[in-house]
Amino acid sequence: MRIYLTVLMIAWFGMEARTQTGSPSFAEAAAGLMDTLESARQNADRKLTGITLWKLGKLAGKHQHYKEAQEFFVEAVVAAREAGDQYTLVEANIGKASYMRIWGNNKDALTTMRECIEILETGFDHPEADIVWAIQGGNYLAVGKLDSALQFYQESLKVAKEKNRYSGEIQARRGLGNTFFELGAYEQALAEYRIALKYYEQKHAEVGIMMVTKRLTHVYQQLEQWDLARDYALRSLKIAEEKKFVRSRGESLRDLGVIHDRRGELDRALSYYEEARSFFEQSENANLTSNILLRIGQIHLHKQAIEKAKGLFDTAFTLAVSQNSTRDIYDARLARAKAFIAERKFDHAKKELALCRDYFSGEGNPTVLPDVYLLFSKMYGEMGDYRTALDYHQSYAQAKDSTFQASTAQAVQVQHII
Repeated sequence: MRIYLTVLMIAWFGMEARTQTGSPSFAEAAAGLMDTLESARQNADRKLTGITLWKLGKLAGKHQHYKEAQEFFVEAVVAAREAGDQYTLVEANIGKASYMRIWGNNKDALTTMRECIEILETGFDHPEADIVWAIQGGNYLAVGKLDSALQFYQESLKVAKEKNRYSGEIQARRGLGNTFFELGAYEQALAEYRIALKYYEQKHAEVGIMMVTKRLTHVYQQLEQWDLARDYALRSLKIAEEKKFVRSRGESLRDLGVIHDRRGELDRALSYYEEARSFFEQSENANLTSNILLRIGQIHLHKQAIEKAKGLFDTAFTLAVSQNSTRDIYDARLARAKAFIAERKFDHAKKELALCRDYFSGEGNPTVLPDVYLLFSKMYGEMGDYRTALDYHQSYAQAKDSTFQASTAQAVQVQHII
């Protein structure tokens, strides 16, 4: 299970934990393992082959050879499966799925991890089975399947308690906090995050502190408690700067931008967003770059710089398509619809909004659907079709109420179980 932590602390932060000057190159560090791999293959020892490939995957990730790391994990899965080595099969699948998540292939990660869950369900006693359940919970959360995410995090919490693994319990509680956040149950999210933060502070685990304080920033943003949100954002930024984490610095700067954006301080927000953009581009993370371009574009749109906003929205859309990141694609479509409405190009806006409506009412996150209906209402109002505008405004109110009731019911039910 160490691969899970390795991936989180290196690749998941956007290629930011740099190999120290003077440390051996990947080729030098991997020389012994490559000799073992060659010997294992010559002797047709599939178990040793799988174990060695898995170790090479971890080592390649540590040295920032991310493509090679993923290839090693893919080969390790095949060898471990042929050898019937369940432990290595689980570990290699976790490595494989982790890199899928990093590159935005959330659905593929979900499918990959199902094999791990199936192995656990046969009764295989993995020493850190709770983390396996938590990872799959995160995969479901990433694709917007909140019910399933809650179930898997709940199972993770149960298994961690059975194994007396407090660190696993904290991982599950962080996942539950993330899910409660997506459900809009912010007080419940706060309760989970505070437990996790206390644990990391006691352990002096700065990376854990950074990850939780970022989440606390998001909660306090939603609660419009701006001073607390800013305090936590600055705390996470300080750790990211000390650790020289490129992606995390960008995320904390983005969060600071959001705080000023929500307060109407657009020039300060834009400054933070542009700085965050530079870090996201440096980390070569297309998904985060796409997201920040949308935020920058929204400010330019507000300032009536429509052409500049459209250019940013189109670039964000292209990046999202290049990563096959469905949610980011539709976020960009929604932003482009706003620009078309501002230009009074209503036919173009209708097409984008119709696609967004179909997506967010189907496989997408339904909490976004009210925003789509509200834009429909605004567009028809601009067109002078007030009856249709009123119909869509009523749909907006109904969707908003339905989302709130469903989210609250789910959150209360799971919290009662806990």
